[in-house]
Amino acid sequence: MKRDDKEYNNPNYSTAQRAKYGQNYIKDPSLVRRLLDKTTVGAEDIVLEIGPGEGAFTSEILERTGKLVTIEIDKENVEHLQSEYKNDVANKKLEIIHKDALLFEPRWAKASIEDGEYKIVASIPYSISSQLFKKFLLKRPMPSEAWFTVQREFAQRAAITTTKSGLVVGESGLLSVLINSFYEAEIVHKFKREDFSPVPSVDSVFLQLTARHDVPELVTLNFGQYKDFVRDGFAQPIRTVQKHFSKLINSDKLQQLADKYKFKLKEQTTELTARQWQALFVAALDNVIE
Repeated sequence: MKRDDKEYNNPNYSTAQRAKYGQNYIKDPSLVRRLLDKTTVGAEDIVLEIGPGEGAFTSEILERTGKLVTIEIDKENVEHLQSEYKNDVANKKLEIIHKDALLFEPRWAKASIEDGEYKIVASIPYSISSQLFKKFLLKRPMPSEAWFTVQREFAQRAAITTTKSGLVVGESGLLSVLINSFYEAEIVHKFKREDFSPVPSVDSVFLQLTARHDVPELVTLNFGQYKDFVRDGFAQPIRTVQKHFSKLINSDKLQQLADKYKFKLKEQTTELTARQWQALFVAALDNVIE
């Protein structure tokens, strides 16, 4: 069932209700359609929609895909979605899960949410963007593609920038390295603030993340160990590459890696790119195996 523009801009929803969980909803249905035109969502896909709210993206996703699972925390929104899309629910094309997305478990969904076999469309509270990225992008099962409406600054720090160019050291730097280790990130749309209700005080973007196919096999097979390996490099006190890896990789091998992957032994570990971290992890793991 496709909602018309009049229903979409339902006046019964107050600004306070819209902002209850810190979400900002897109006002123009035609903009939603243009955004989804930028995605690869198709008839054979299983889509997980995080934070559907009043259904800004829901109707358009249902027009394009065979199976949609939504996660919504707000009871009033859930009741609205259940009423608006009761036929889709009855036909098992739509699942509506009334839960906090940060607590979501794939087993809650009747649809099969498996590694690399589903896609995400998300309109999330900007205040928990980092937590949701860790939850849905850095834990199994991981999506093949995802599209998030997020604050522009967050997108640039957490997914686009990867050191060497002003990256903030710390949580955002660690998140950036991990995201870029497994996904290619691209801002595919820049919003106007007036596109939303309520109007946000920050700039927003539509961020596309596509699973990488060039991740070293040892990184993929040792997913959790790799994440811990990188986290350790961001732990205080921050050390140089040479000092941090001296007990993990012999000096000759470390110098070879530095020459091949273009980093310096005297630079800090927080300056390394995702590709460099992957190479160092593989070398360290090979050293352990040997």
